[in-house]
Amino acid sequence: MGIFVTERYELLRSIGEGPISELHLGRLHASGGFARPVAVRALDARLAKDPRFVGTWAAAASEIAQRPSHHLEDVLDLVTHEERVYLITEWIEGLSLSGLLSSFEEPPPWPLITRVLVGLLDGLHRLHTISPPLVHRGVGADAVRISVDGAVKLTRAGIAAGLAAIGESRADAEQKGLWFSSPESLAGGAATAATDIFAVGVLAFTSLADTSPFGEDLGAEPADLSALRPDVPPLLVALIERAIRAEPKERFVSADEMARSLEHLLHAEPKPIEAPALGRAVRDARERLDRPPSSAGTPIGPAALAASVRGMKKSEPKQPRGLPPQNTMCVDETELTVLEDLGTLPPPAEKDQPKRYKLDPKQRSATKRALGLSPVESEAVPIMLMSKKRAVPTGLSPANTEFLDESQVDRLTLEPSKRPTGLGPARTEFLDESQVDRLTVPEAAPKKKPSKKKVPGGLRPSKTEFLDEDEVNRLRVDETE
Repeated sequence: MGIFVTERYELLRSIGEGPISELHLGRLHASGGFARPVAVRALDARLAKDPRFVGTWAAAASEIAQRPSHHLEDVLDLVTHEERVYLITEWIEGLSLSGLLSSFEEPPPWPLITRVLVGLLDGLHRLHTISPPLVHRGVGADAVRISVDGAVKLTRAGIAAGLAAIGESRADAEQKGLWFSSPESLAGGAATAATDIFAVGVLAFTSLADTSPFGEDLGAEPADLSALRPDVPPLLVALIERAIRAEPKERFVSADEMARSLEHLLHAEPKPIEAPALGRAVRDARERLDRPPSSAGTPIGPAALAASVRGMKKSEPKQPRGLPPQNTMCVDETELTVLEDLGTLPPPAEKDQPKRYKLDPKQRSATKRALGLSPVESEAVPIMLMSKKRAVPTGLSPANTEFLDESQVDRLTLEPSKRPTGLGPARTEFLDESQVDRLTVPEAAPKKKPSKKKVPGGLRPSKTEFLDEDEVNRLRVDETE
């Protein structure tokens, strides 16, 4: 059994110390045996005794609870117990963005970071639409948590406002990671929604390039992200550069506008990263972080090192025996050096004799495997196979030119005796351009005089119904009849 905070909340185990509170994994107990895991933050005793901080923090938590969002940490309850103040929120099983970034040996893929930024901006947009707007002021990698299901949650909302209410210095809050400065805040201006957008831009740059765009001076010119990450699309670089501009009016009008721009960029990819893919990335990152250190990285003393070296057995390298030449591609470098000692291969040829692969002419057509290689000439040298000169087609009939490749068509020659002449128009579609230019059509043969048809004579008018029109015009009637 754990420690109970009132009758409803049980503290199971401590997760760790935060900048202003201690985080516990707890359990909510309700009537009927209902229970669910919760996150219990025990506020620091110094802050718990200050009503200004507690009141400001509680007001922000109430606003968030009244307008919940998928991308904001759900606030369930605020409990005072034995002079301690506990904030009860949902338990997010996953990793913070800082933990996710630390699991990568190289900078993470840009679509993965972009998907996280979209969820973060959606949560900020909900805060900024509260009346009056609630500015987070502490957007950072530790304030963003990603669940194993791929849900992006913004946490620590209202903490920076509570610290400002008690007069906490900006430098102290920034050192604790609860405040993120912007050019306007350094100039003494009030924090606005543009301040959070600036923080998102810096977080995006840092997550992709593993370095701050401004270094130690926010007034300096930002570094070139495209030079640090050439794989990042130019549009994403432009969006981040717009978010970190020194003038607030030159940034995005709202967090929602920046989120929609990033969403359009993601959906332009062939395989955009959605929540399930982000959840798999978090689960893989947890496995990498929970993996025990390898034995190679474990420090050992000189005596143990010497003992381990003495215990090693030297094994003789295996030598291939009787391998055919075409299988030497599977032999590693050390084995190639001992091929001469096998006795199965003849001695190498002299240096002044060029060595080439030779193929048995009978086996030249074997395309699956080069057989008949001479072992003495099986070292890696360029293959010099003399191919026969391609026969040039001559005297082809035009109907067969469609089966020729481009190089053959260019070399076509037609024998004068076999030059196509008198082709009908239907055949010219098979000729190339040069042949068409040489086409000759023979002169038409003299037409034969048509023979006069026999004209029926002595026909009676009653038999003219069997004659055609031309014959009727040529009818002559025998006068004798």
